[in-house]
Amino acid sequence: MSTPSLEPESFPNKRFHSSTPALELPPTPEEPIPVDPLAQHRAVFFETLENGCLSALQLTLGNVEPEVKAWLTESHNERGETALVVAIRRRDLSFVKYLMDDLKVDTCRIGNLTWNGVEYLDIPPLLMAIICADFYIFKYMLEYQHLNLVDERAGINEILASLQPRQEKINVLELLGAAYIHHDLVHPRNNNQTTRRRGLQYWREAMNLRHHSSVEPPIPKILPPTSDISRKAMGFSFEITTPQQLEQLDNANNNIQLFTQAIWAIQRIMSQLIPEPHSFTLYRLYTYAYEFYDAGQYSRVVNILMLMLEPFRQQPSDCWDINFSIIGALDIMNDSFKRLNKMPPLSQQGLEDFSFDNLMTAFDFAVAVNRQDMREELAPAAKTRLDTCLYDIVLNLTEMLPKLSQEDGHRFKKALYHFIGANHQFNYFDQGDILHVACRRAPISLDLIQLLLDLGADANSVCAKGNTPLHLLAMINCQVWSPTTTDAVQKLLDFGAHIDQPNRSGRRALGILKAKHRQLCLQGLPDVKLQSLLNNNVLPLTCLAAQVVRKNRIPFEDGQVPVDLHSFIRRH
Repeated sequence: MSTPSLEPESFPNKRFHSSTPALELPPTPEEPIPVDPLAQHRAVFFETLENGCLSALQLTLGNVEPEVKAWLTESHNERGETALVVAIRRRDLSFVKYLMDDLKVDTCRIGNLTWNGVEYLDIPPLLMAIICADFYIFKYMLEYQHLNLVDERAGINEILASLQPRQEKINVLELLGAAYIHHDLVHPRNNNQTTRRRGLQYWREAMNLRHHSSVEPPIPKILPPTSDISRKAMGFSFEITTPQQLEQLDNANNNIQLFTQAIWAIQRIMSQLIPEPHSFTLYRLYTYAYEFYDAGQYSRVVNILMLMLEPFRQQPSDCWDINFSIIGALDIMNDSFKRLNKMPPLSQQGLEDFSFDNLMTAFDFAVAVNRQDMREELAPAAKTRLDTCLYDIVLNLTEMLPKLSQEDGHRFKKALYHFIGANHQFNYFDQGDILHVACRRAPISLDLIQLLLDLGADANSVCAKGNTPLHLLAMINCQVWSPTTTDAVQKLLDFGAHIDQPNRSGRRALGILKAKHRQLCLQGLPDVKLQSLLNNNVLPLTCLAAQVVRKNRIPFEDGQVPVDLHSFIRRH
């Protein structure tokens, strides 16, 4: 269908010739510019795409003829964007699905994208999804192409025919090739390696463009310098640079080698495309680490995840997408630390990677990601995983403390002091602080409880249900009760814990401990030290006085009692 012209029709000028004087004619009204119905449809269509919802878009297209609908889905707005580009830029998966599944838009058609003030010209939609850092759109497009594009060269000709310089075409082919290969390795489909073969075909085309031009000189692949942590993370491998190496890689059919090459390419090209850290790169590194985690290569896991964290040493990220990847990384890093810690002393590699510097790096990032504004974005499960990482890393560092230098010990204590001062509420044990967790997580670490109290943790702090750390110790099951538990009770009392402070149910730690002692005796596990502690415990007069005030409901906030004693009375 040809598009009606927006130009008004032109009419010849008419002149009147007469021997008599010309008559004054009334002015001829200007002819109205004809309204282009397709232009109107296009304006409404893109306005709905830009600001509307899916149902509004479906209604808009439901009111036009099929030919018009087909024309609209392939048309451009005033910025030269197609409908699919707008949907990707909006990061709206429902629009993307509708355009691809119902309207069958071309997922390989190159176009322009403006993102964060940068204009990207003549790039394919899949690269747009990468730039916009939308994991779900990117994955959906890959799955769609896997199911619907039979030709392994699909999209290549569009890239080659674009107006991009030769080097930029090479970068696009190498990056998308790496993306296809990575997706196939992470999401294998019953040995159906269509996506992997497409990725390798993209890489071959990039190699051809580098080395086999008949009119231009070769463009060799220049590898950027790498850091020590990068070399360790990548297993001291190197990115392939020649067509022969690519063929050897293909013939080897080694998944880890292929995965490693994909990660090399992604890191190199993304750093050129977008200099700052990007969630696309970080998530691929995370999945790369998981391959080694599943294989039990925990030192490699730690090194890969340290590479992930390297760009944020000076300034933590405010981007939710990036921090989500970091939380996942901290989760498996924490477990890898645990496993490295259990390795035999002769395992030098394990000792090297289970290091103070690595643990402190992980702790600093866990604290940074845990800021309140970022934490609010997390699902409860993610909060719990993050809290587990924080506590476990603190526990590991506490166990390491006697072996640390004075400087390293001071660094850890300073960081932990500030963390305690931030009064972080953990996502388990009824939103208690780190001292609550230390008094509830088995096995109880007396060294950690001592350290927390020395650094200013409040022995009488309360969680959501009004339980103090002493309450939580008293509630520990008889089966896991040990002399260390009793020592922890004594430690809290030494730091001023109120054994008579009630929780919101009115239960006091003293009563719970007495009941615990009776249970231990009935089970043939008497705790002599606990019995002595309970028998010798005498409540201070101040506590008894506060109990009398509370029990008899005597007003104490009317100026009769100093303000600084109000919180003390409320605790009784």
